[in-house]
Amino acid sequence: GEYLFSIGCAACHTTTEEELLGPGLAGITERRDTHWIFAFLKNPDRKKENDYEAELLDEQYPYLDQPPVSLTFKQLEQILDYIEGGNTAVETAEETDKPSIYDRLGGGDE
Repeated sequence: GEYLFSIGCAACHTTTEEELLGPGLAGITERRDTHWIFAFLKNPDRKKENDYEAELLDEQYPYLDQPPVSLTFKQLEQILDYIEGGNTAVETAEETDKPSIYDRLGGGDE
């Protein structure tokens, strides 16, 4: 999770409550469901159109557009685990290259 966070999230976010360009992510799993986070990262613009919480984020950070992120659900879980101070073990290619549950359910990249 640490590596994935460092290459994909750390430019705009911290693992604490401190804000950079975007919000600090400490406690994110207490504020948002993992599936909500995954859907938001996959397609932030669509999520903002249909979700009050996503609209609020857009209002709080009008100068920052969350880009769509190409992660598997497993990779997101590893990042969230790292943010929340859990297992920071380095992921293997076998662990991170598996299709996500989102892809297996037919939601894949659009």
